[in-house]
Amino acid sequence: MSYCVEFLRGRLARGVRPSEVLAEFGIDEGHWPAGEDCDEWAIDRLARFVADWVATCREQAAIAEEFAAAEYVALTPAFGDCTGRFVDVAFSHGPEDDA
Repeated sequence: MSYCVEFLRGRLARGVRPSEVLAEFGIDEGHWPAGEDCDEWAIDRLARFVADWVATCREQAAIAEEFAAAEYVALTPAFGDCTGRFVDVAFSHGPEDDA
């Protein structure tokens, strides 16, 4: 987190606006909290937002790699709410996973 804060301090010291920094990370206005202007955020909040975004992107990339490498993907309903939005995902990479 401290790296993220220092990175942002450096960018802001060069006159880059927080919204421009978010755009560099591919975070457009549609991903900001509704009705908020990120140019008014404190640096700690901005750093947390960027760090969370990067962590989410890395997690999504890892999941995409698992899907791409799997021979078989099992999706089974899990306990969640009545909409069925929650599932357990199991990846099989070959016969050794089935043993």
